[in-house]
Amino acid sequence: MKNTCARKSTRRDFLKAAAAGAAAVSTMGASPPKVGAKPVKIKFFHTEPDPKTIKVINDAAKAFKEKYPNITVEASSYGWSVMEQKILAAHAAGAPPEIANTFGTHIAWAVARGVVRPLDDVYKATGGDKEWHEDMIKLVKWDGKIWSLPWTWGTDCRLIRADLAREAGLKDPQTWDEFLEWAQALTKPPDRYGFHLAGNAALWFNEDVFEFLGQQGGQMWDGDGLPALVSGEMNDAIEYYKKLAPVMPPGWMADGYVETMSAMALGKSASANLWGRTLGYLEQYAPPDKQNPESFKMLRMPTGKKGRFTQDGFDNICIYSNSRHPEEAAEFLKLFLLPEWGKRVCLSVPLHMFPSQKSVLKDPEYTQNPTLKKWKQWTDPVWENRKAGDAWPLFVMKNADITVPYASEIANAGILGSMIVDVLTKGVKNKEAMETAQARAMKIAAETRLIRKPTR
Repeated sequence: MKNTCARKSTRRDFLKAAAAGAAAVSTMGASPPKVGAKPVKIKFFHTEPDPKTIKVINDAAKAFKEKYPNITVEASSYGWSVMEQKILAAHAAGAPPEIANTFGTHIAWAVARGVVRPLDDVYKATGGDKEWHEDMIKLVKWDGKIWSLPWTWGTDCRLIRADLAREAGLKDPQTWDEFLEWAQALTKPPDRYGFHLAGNAALWFNEDVFEFLGQQGGQMWDGDGLPALVSGEMNDAIEYYKKLAPVMPPGWMADGYVETMSAMALGKSASANLWGRTLGYLEQYAPPDKQNPESFKMLRMPTGKKGRFTQDGFDNICIYSNSRHPEEAAEFLKLFLLPEWGKRVCLSVPLHMFPSQKSVLKDPEYTQNPTLKKWKQWTDPVWENRKAGDAWPLFVMKNADITVPYASEIANAGILGSMIVDVLTKGVKNKEAMETAQARAMKIAAETRLIRKPTR
């Protein structure tokens, strides 16, 4: 999943391409050709690496082709850390995919630039309010339109070696301080460390700083939607990184998500912030007698001053209006986002991907799934996060944050990660690091900000 672009896309490149696409659309006749009347190819960029999920997506494409023989859906998988670059490069080249699943921050970026096709018709065709969870739709609807749909969701949690903790006489940590003591007790260098974060890409730092900030009750954006990276809560998050550094492996800043999962499975880490996809690594690398929830236990995030707070892996799926075949893409989503296909997608990685459609939760094939039943201890904290309202999409801490049009660019700039690295490795003072991060974020906001505020 280490994909790179040939060159960095600039905002000027994108605007030229978007203008060209808009011009092309404006020249279309009043009566567009019937969907499926001519051979077309739909490009679908997604972030699913698991072969089982990829097969479900390809099966849906085949089912769609049976209905529309002239339409081919070409699905391509990219890692979360590079998806945004791929999409921006495609827009800059004037050839965006018809469909992509990506972060909510990207949806706001695309809506602000007028390159997203509303999905109200897809929403209605796939069940409307009878199927889709209302709290999810609130996060994808503004200006009276639904801009994307959440094909799956899930939340980040704290995975711990419960067996090691029991042997050491430790209770499950509930607060920041309790967790720090817990991790210190299970740190046995160089063979094992109490905690493991990922730090080799902007994405991983974004997630962890975001969660620490939220647990302290901080905010990413002020009342006007501008960056607010200098605060007492952000200072608390930085200080916590300093305290955690001794219980993490020395090279953690060079590690990614895969390394954290592998380290947990191999017994090199006693805990990490992880998602349900980790089960695949346990099944490959953990001793057979440890492949159970009694050994690997999932907890909700420890509480800071505010309480619990974590990221909701809200998988937004959208259609680009400046792509070649947006209407054909909408027809495909009217099939692919039906509950039956949603169920198949979720069951392909059942502990990681949770259904966005209500009826799936009543479907015996889903509820009686052996993996879900065996590992119920892993799914309970995810549902508790959801029920308590403690899980939010990346960089979103209140409903209005989802519409910030430059959040995506700030996320991709690696600003939060640089702030932490400067403090931990270069001796930069917390205040100076925060002020530098704020200045960088404000520069991006000033260059890209749209004055009009969306209506919710």
